[in-house]
Parts: sequence; C-alpha cells; structure tokens
Amino acid sequence: MRQTGDSRVTKAATNAKQRLNDVAHATENFW
Repeated sequence: MRQTGDSRVTKAATNAKQRLNDVAHATENFW
C-alpha cells in the first residue's frame, strides 16, 4: 500500500514537472 502511494506521488510529481516544462516552452514560443 505504501509503495503504491509513493508511486502515485512520484507519478503526480513527474506529471506536474512535465506540465511546467510544457508551459515554459509554450510561454517561450508565445513571446
């Protein structure tokens, strides 16, 4: 159970990081 929770948190963090990268690139292209 704990392992699943950690995996979920890690996945969420990875998704958030990827989203931030996407936003940064989009902003770069926008400007």
